[in-house]
Amino acid sequence: MCKYFMKYLAAFTPNSAMVQLYKDVVCDTYNDTTGIFQNDKRRLVKEITEQNSRLAKSRELLLVDAIDAKEYKNIKVESEKKITLLEAKLSEIGEQISYELDVKSLVEKALENLKNLSLLYREGDIEAKQFIIGSIFPEKFVFNGE
Repeated sequence: MCKYFMKYLAAFTPNSAMVQLYKDVVCDTYNDTTGIFQNDKRRLVKEITEQNSRLAKSRELLLVDAIDAKEYKNIKVESEKKITLLEAKLSEIGEQISYELDVKSLVEKALENLKNLSLLYREGDIEAKQFIIGSIFPEKFVFNGE
């Protein structure tokens, strides 16, 4: 049994010619995702600036009696509500961006672990073996004796 399982684990060893391609694809995908967050952040900052400008303009219109206090108050409430929502979204995106990962080193570590999977299993304690088996077979793994 153990011999067959070790052979099965060896099948997870990445092809050495493909290792760099795996790294590049994962890193590019991650960078594309964080780029989307950066674009969203810029868009939200622009929208907040526009709402602040709208509020300042309405304040000026109130001062020159182009609008009355009721209209100004409506504009102010609406703008402040939008600004609050936009700032909340901006804060959420900021948290996602600030959780920066060194993806390249994580990918290299993962590929190194895959290269040495058989060795890690063979030399690992029972918890390491359970972890490896559980990561390959997320459903319940039952040995039937064969």
